[in-house]
Amino acid sequence: MKKNYTVLLLLLSFIGKLNAQTTLTAGDIAIVLINATDNNVNSASNDDNISFVLLTAINAGTQISFTDYGWRTDASAFQTALPCGPNTGAVTDGIVTWTANTALPYGTVINMNVRNNLSTNIGTISATQAAYNSTISPPLYYVSMGSAAGESVIAYQGTAASPSLITAIRMNTAWSTTLNNCDYTAFNCGQPPRATSFIWGQVIGNGTLKPSIVLTGNKATDLATIYNIANWDFGSTAYSTSPVLGVSELSKENFVLYPNPTIDFIQIDIEKNLNYLIVNHLGQIIKSGQIKNKIITVNDLVSGVYVLKITDGEKLVSKKFIKE
Repeated sequence: MKKNYTVLLLLLSFIGKLNAQTTLTAGDIAIVLINATDNNVNSASNDDNISFVLLTAINAGTQISFTDYGWRTDASAFQTALPCGPNTGAVTDGIVTWTANTALPYGTVINMNVRNNLSTNIGTISATQAAYNSTISPPLYYVSMGSAAGESVIAYQGTAASPSLITAIRMNTAWSTTLNNCDYTAFNCGQPPRATSFIWGQVIGNGTLKPSIVLTGNKATDLATIYNIANWDFGSTAYSTSPVLGVSELSKENFVLYPNPTIDFIQIDIEKNLNYLIVNHLGQIIKSGQIKNKIITVNDLVSGVYVLKITDGEKLVSKKFIKE
């Protein structure tokens, strides 16, 4: 009986580890799109978007929080709301938390609406902290960015009181040289502490990584590419989609996909029964499963351009195809 009990404990421990969230380090994700222009306020569309790409594989249950809270220069901490009375501190800032509902490979792009009517193409997004001066209807908003002035987004794990920073991005202006907890400002943000791989960029208003960018699978190389301002497009109106990033050279498997264009199926010239994802032009995963007998049926897809991503859980290769 004692032996069986020990085996049960070991099994539960193993299952728990399989389902445990991935602890991320600095630079394990990168922001690849920001829409700071409210293009349809108070509706379930594209108000204040953030898109990010995974630069490491993650487990189901992994959580990442995103905030426009200012980073203080008088302490290694976020501002808090109303620390010194009315209209002090982070009055206009909030927090949302994204959760992976399945294991996801390197190169996955997640798109989120973060101001109100929270939504995401992959996983779930939840309201963590509403802004204190929320005035829209419904009377709550969360990460609300301004396109005309300096604005920042910081991603972290843990709590706002004790965050483990992952990445940050600053728009329009340089990092603020002074920001104390009591200071009220909608846009100031001190420079977060820089770890070895902690990378940030500076974009202007609405920005998106160019769709021609292809990841290499090397985190340091891809971070340098993503946060090179020459690799971004900028505009005065919000971008409707995020880049669907292809990942190359992550596997020794070089596969052929045919027929392309196709109507009913695609055949994959690959020996292993690997998992696959099919992603549409919005970056949404619309089909997934395991490749069996080298065939994936696509007759249930609407006509358009798609990206097939084949993964073993850690490595990933991608190819585009056309469904007629």
